[in-house]
Amino acid sequence: MQNSSSEYSIAYQVKELIDAATQQIADLFFCKRKSEIIYTSSATESNNTAIKRYEFFYENRDKLIITSTKIHSSIKETLKIYGKFRL
Repeated sequence: MQNSSSEYSIAYQVKELIDAATQQIADLFFCKRKSEIIYTSSATESNNTAIKRYEFFYENRDKLIITSTKIHSSIKETLKIYGKFRL
């Protein structure tokens, strides 16, 4: 139980709301754990996180990522790092 007179009590309330919302999102997407939901601060960070997680999951498999040439520069640069970008 939190001290309701604490100056940080609002932070605990916000954390509880975020945790509840995260669980709802996880349920909506049939995630096994709410830890599968990742919050990012920008499209670039989201793109990089998605590609890096994909690469980690499929690191020992010969998989290609097929995309358009009209992609966000963050995607193009990250794919170049992994050697997956070809014109």
